Amino acid sequence: MKTTLKTGTIYLTLASFVFVGTGYIINIFLGRFLGPSLYGVYGIIISLITAINLTQTAGLPQAVSKYIAEDETKADMVLKSGLIIQVWSTLLVSVIFFLLAEPIAKLLKDISLVPYLQISAFVFPLYGIYSLYLNFYNGLHYFKKQALLGIIYALIKLLSVLVLAYIFHIYGVIIGFIIAPLLAMLYGLHIPSKKLNGFPIKKIVIFSLPLIGVAIFLNLLQSIDLFFVKALLHVNKLTGFYTANQNIAEIPFYGVISFASVLFPSISRHVSHNLIDEVKNIISKSLRFAVLIIIPSILMLSATSLQVIRLLYSSAYISGTGALSILTIGDGFFTLFVILATIISGAGSPWKSSLLAGAGVIMSCLLCLVLIPRFGISGAALATTVASFVVMVGAGVIVYRKFGVLFNFKSSCKIFSASLIIYTIAKLIVLPVILLPFFYVMLFGIYIVLLFLLKEITKEDMTLVRSLFSGKMK
Repeated sequence: MKTTLKTGTIYLTLASFVFVGTGYIINIFLGRFLGPSLYGVYGIIISLITAINLTQTAGLPQAVSKYIAEDETKADMVLKSGLIIQVWSTLLVSVIFFLLAEPIAKLLKDISLVPYLQISAFVFPLYGIYSLYLNFYNGLHYFKKQALLGIIYALIKLLSVLVLAYIFHIYGVIIGFIIAPLLAMLYGLHIPSKKLNGFPIKKIVIFSLPLIGVAIFLNLLQSIDLFFVKALLHVNKLTGFYTANQNIAEIPFYGVISFASVLFPSISRHVSHNLIDEVKNIISKSLRFAVLIIIPSILMLSATSLQVIRLLYSSAYISGTGALSILTIGDGFFTLFVILATIISGAGSPWKSSLLAGAGVIMSCLLCLVLIPRFGISGAALATTVASFVVMVGAGVIVYRKFGVLFNFKSSCKIFSASLIIYTIAKLIVLPVILLPFFYVMLFGIYIVLLFLLKEITKEDMTLVRSLFSGKMK
């Protein structure tokens, strides 16, 4: 069943919370169960899996979503061609990754990674096909179906990883990542008729290539610093500290990134029909929503970095506190860049997003080479922060030049002012670690009250919230 942009955002945000929640349960369990050194190994393996996965899960599925959104009568034709490309490409990548496991391990200066990398190769085909179905339903605007598929995947992954990790440690984690997409696909499986002609494969591939570049570069911009920490500092424990930092700093990112998956087909559809005023309205509301969530979140995490590390990962990880306070800011810049890049790609210029993200990766690499030897993991965090800020500004300039709309200055100032007040409160008041979740709730409550006083929260916002809780959202 079709759902509107607002309702779709609710469903996918809920799915995102489940995905993030289960992901953090997994990471917190593994961080405590494995300890910093083995957790550092896990961080490297999962980061590599994610980076390679994106060659199959971003470009092609997004192209499928785009072409279905533009003409739903061709949905099965597009899916048929997408499946052909996805099956063969993911199998090829899996074989290549398996054969390159040893060179990759040597590049990271840890030959013990080889068997983990080889087993990881089996993740790619299954997750790639699962991701294709997610975007198939996204293009149809079946956001509820897409959300349920994502929730099923997240819950199966949680159960399988926790059970198997307890028995087989890191090997069990990787097997859990193989099982989850396989079982989730049983819910979302849709096989197009053999009698149908396929959608032009060349058209899908041409549109996919820059999106693949965007996805790979975005992932590297977010994770390349971890690889440099591993390669330059040669200490698994430090890699473990930084893996924990990344997982904490990414909380705001996962809180709003589900909106990007709704934003992409919506922008594509409105641009293809030349509905520019509607596009401007979508962009304005999307960026305001993102800023409302991101700014207070990153400032609270930065202010309470020591307490949140102790709460989630234990005192064994507190050496990463300084880096975390920097990295949370960087991840805020990165999140805004992803949303702006989604707008650019959805408007038909994915190559611009790809070039920007690629430039950010190069900048981050150069900064890591200079800053990590001098400042350790704090240098890695600083490299990511600077690079993310620069590409965020670049993406903002492109969006503004094309559509004449960006962040509302007056609204952003109010949001930043309210966020700065709760940041100051968080820095001045230090509560026992066990009370930190309640402290966050209190701070967000103060934040909302401040926005009311500043007249930033509108009647439309309240109507949306009331409709959500009353179940009347259409």
